[in-house]
This record gives sequence, structure tokens and C-alpha cells, in this order.
Amino acid sequence: MVNYQQASIALQYHRPPSLLNHFSRKLWHYAVRSLGYLMPSLLAKLLYRLWFVVPRFALPDIEKSIRDQARIQRFKNNQRWLTSYHWPGTGHRRVLLVHGWSGRSTQFVEIIKALNFAGYHVHAIDFPAHGSSEGRTTNLYEMAEALEIFAESLGMLDAVVTHSLGGPVAALALRDNPIAKKMICISPPASMDRLFQHFVDLLSIPDKVTTHILSLAKQEFGKEIMRDLSLIENIKSLLCPGLIIHDEDDQDVSIADALELAQHWPQAELLKTTGLGHRRILRDPQVIDKLLEFIQN
Repeated sequence: MVNYQQASIALQYHRPPSLLNHFSRKLWHYAVRSLGYLMPSLLAKLLYRLWFVVPRFALPDIEKSIRDQARIQRFKNNQRWLTSYHWPGTGHRRVLLVHGWSGRSTQFVEIIKALNFAGYHVHAIDFPAHGSSEGRTTNLYEMAEALEIFAESLGMLDAVVTHSLGGPVAALALRDNPIAKKMICISPPASMDRLFQHFVDLLSIPDKVTTHILSLAKQEFGKEIMRDLSLIENIKSLLCPGLIIHDEDDQDVSIADALELAQHWPQAELLKTTGLGHRRILRDPQVIDKLLEFIQN
């Protein structure tokens, strides 16, 4: 919903150590402050709509390989075709993978390999406007609806593995139908309030514009939107053991989120890593070993 990740990706891909880039960012912040002062309502509407646009990135060769090994199907949700994946295992054990904002299912490539090798059936979907699914815009409610429909078709799951905003999406989708025996949250944002404030600070959005943006969100999705999308709140309904994995050097979602989530999830174990950041953590061998151990035990 509040797409801080989109901003962090944009900044990441426009951060070369050049004088021109320095002035570009200066210009951006000056423009936001000026327009926010002169026309706060207009700027709020522009930023609000921009947040629903999902950036897509080219598929690396290693992800193409794992994609080609999957059984791929398409299903329709809200007039858009979505892509689902199934990497068959050898028994009846099933794991569902849930990617984050601007992510895709094949980002779990090393985790998929490890789970398959251990005999698990691995399932995933590309959310609306993500990966191979249709659309250019979406929101967390729409993502949760698609995931709920897909998860119900699978039945009881041995585990759900999420990355980043996939955590809140999965908790929202499964809170009324807790069909997962275990849940692993990698780099999860625990609170939408903190995520939103981080985004506001990052882009120097004026207070008046921030108020307008929140008002627009509440008009469209209800007054309890922040609570409704909170991983901390929704995890209480799942009643399953959890594993939280978070890197201390994560620049997209603070390690503070993992610490706070662990305090509110008494059945969860916390694994802290260092030097892996927000995405490389999905490919780390020690992280994958811990994940497998947790699921199997």
C-alpha cells in the first residue's frame, strides 16, 4: 500500500557518485517542498497514484532457469491474468513462497532448489502487476486477495515463506484461514506506520502533503488501513510457530521491525544476519539451511 520499497529501489538505481545525480536529488527535494507548499492537495494525489505503479526489472538468467523448471498456470482475478508456479516434490509436503513489492516468485531461486531437493512441493504466484502477471498497478489488499484464492486451492501448507512486504500480505490473506503450520518472514516490515514515515522522510514530503496522502488512503480503503495491514496485528490470528530472518544492514526495512515483530510473536524465533542487505539474504546458504531446519523440525 505505502510503497517505500518502490522509492528505495528508485533511489538505489539512481545513486551513482556523480555531481549531476547530486543536483538531481537536490532538485527533486526542492520541487517537492515547493509544490507541497503551493499545491499540497495536487502533489498528494500525484504521489498517491504513483505509489500503486509497480516497477519491473529484467529476469536474470539464473531465474530464467528455475522458471523453466516450473509447471506454470494462469488464473484470472479481478479481470487480470495472474501467473502461478509449481515446482513438484516427491511427497505430499507443500511450501508456499510469497514475494514482496516489485518482486517476483523466481527471486526465491536458491530456496526453491533447496526445498525441492528436500522433497517439498513448492508453490508461488506473481502478484498483480508483478513478474509475469498482468497489470501495471496494484495494492496490498488486491495482492492479499489473489494470495488467499491461490492458497485455498492448495490446502494445508507445511510452511509459508515470505520476503519483505510479502509478510504483511500473507498475514492479511491467511488471518481468517490459518492453513499454514509454520511461517517464515524474511526482511519483513512489522508496521505500516513506520514504513510510511520512513518513506516520507526519505523523499522530504511536507507534513501537509503527508496528511493529504493518509486521508486519500483512508477514503479508499477505510480508516483502519494502517492497523489492517500491520503484520504485528495479523500475525496474532495465525497461531503458528514463526521464524523471522533479518539483516542488520538492511537499508529498505530496518532491523528494528524484526525486533518489534519478535516481541509480539511469542512463538517466533529471530535470526539476525550481517552484510546481506534486503535481497541478497534470499540467496545466503546459512539462511537457507536455517530455513530448511526450521521447516523440517
